[in-house]
Amino acid sequence: MGIIQWSDRFATGDKSVDEQHKELFRLVNKLHDAMKQGKGKEHTVPTIKALAAYVVKHFAAEEALMERSKYPGLAQHRKIHEDLTGKVGVLLADAQAGKNIFTTELSHFLADWLRNHIEGTDQKMVAWVTSNSTARAAPV
Repeated sequence: MGIIQWSDRFATGDKSVDEQHKELFRLVNKLHDAMKQGKGKEHTVPTIKALAAYVVKHFAAEEALMERSKYPGLAQHRKIHEDLTGKVGVLLADAQAGKNIFTTELSHFLADWLRNHIEGTDQKMVAWVTSNSTARAAPV
């Protein structure tokens, strides 16, 4: 079932951003389910790799949207993205090095971060962009 389920409360109003968020939900749930089922490194590491790559693409798309619309919160939003990208990179490196990082705390952290980020900064950003510009998110 996963640790985080998409619902309308996460919708930003931008179809492309919402589709990208749904993919992030899918990847976090896939990682959570693999850990919960006790699947080994051969299942979890590729999922973390896919999550790390998708996070970079998604954040780049969001930041391009903010740049095009001259969003005043871009620098702060970018810093939040950089922090998570760094954490996911460390998780990937640790997993590839054979460290046991696969705990429920990890999946709860990722789900909570995603939930809080979307309901907070992303919804605020898309609302501002929608009301202040014609910029739209690019598909990833």
